[in-house]
Amino acid sequence: MSSPCTRDQFQFFSDTPYPPHKFTTKSIGQIFNEFTNGDIFTHPCQRNFVWDIKQQQKFLTTISKLGPISGPQFNQNLDSISEIMDGQNRIKTIVQFMNDNISFKNENGIIIKYSQMSLRSQRIFKNIQVGFTETREWTSEQCEENFCEIQEGMPLKAGEIINSSSNNPVTILSKEISDHFGDFLTNSVKNCGMGINIKRHKNLEIFSTLMNMVMKDKFPQKTAKTALDLYDSFKSNGDGDLADLEQAKQTVIKIIEAYKFLVESIPELQMGGCKENYWESAIGEAHMLRSVYFVKKIGIRPDNINDEIVMKFKNMIIKTHHIHTEEDKRLWDDMKLWAQNDIERIYDKYLEFYNQEM
Repeated sequence: MSSPCTRDQFQFFSDTPYPPHKFTTKSIGQIFNEFTNGDIFTHPCQRNFVWDIKQQQKFLTTISKLGPISGPQFNQNLDSISEIMDGQNRIKTIVQFMNDNISFKNENGIIIKYSQMSLRSQRIFKNIQVGFTETREWTSEQCEENFCEIQEGMPLKAGEIINSSSNNPVTILSKEISDHFGDFLTNSVKNCGMGINIKRHKNLEIFSTLMNMVMKDKFPQKTAKTALDLYDSFKSNGDGDLADLEQAKQTVIKIIEAYKFLVESIPELQMGGCKENYWESAIGEAHMLRSVYFVKKIGIRPDNINDEIVMKFKNMIIKTHHIHTEEDKRLWDDMKLWAQNDIERIYDKYLEFYNQEM
């Protein structure tokens, strides 16, 4: 006979609930004034502004029809400043429209700015009430945890989740690596950069992935999962080793410094894909990670690169990305398969071409 179920087995509510909150309203005009004066600001854990023009227009259309507006969440901190925990896209759309930074296409197809509206329409616009959730004096940890649970209808990318924490060592060290390389991250491929779009903190995903790669000496199959696995291991209840992570950060910096030198020295690493020239991009995310993994595996460092290494690396890139003959195409198809289940075979093929006599 099975033992009777205890109350704890059916427990739904957490033993560590969030502090109290309330639902209330503010006018659009009040939100605009407080945002402009700095009495409302975006909490550091928030993602970057991600709405495009189409999404902004949909929201302004709702306002134009006097529809209900709700969703923002503010945390009033110890300085009585409201931190935006959710809803920044709505709030910044309102601010941009009222500052004439964006326009609105009305139902008659006419494009208008806020300043072109009649004084009566502006008054009505400013008096519209926005429903929001208010928390008071939540800790940074509570704000960050709650932010990852509420998402504005657009799932968080791995980099945004990593960015949402202000005290996770993976977040801190990934940002330090990003700051170290600056424009090299965001410069276009043709301008000798990595071409990483940091709008949704892709850089934090990439560098967290690379630190994980260094610590485990294993090529990362899926960057998002790899990055978040490392991030999770350094949460308050994780088992991550901070000394290992610090060492991994220094190693990643050396690897990327070496890769940066190669990019600046090899024209083929400054090219996007070009079907007319039978050239597949060697700088896309997956190919970049393979190159960086190769740099790590064979021990290329900024202080040991010479002309011979540059020429050998260039030969490897050309052999693996110039897809002209049937043999080239078969190899390319093979590498796409290996990327799914046997990445070391790609490394072996890279090594074969790298060591070929030229």
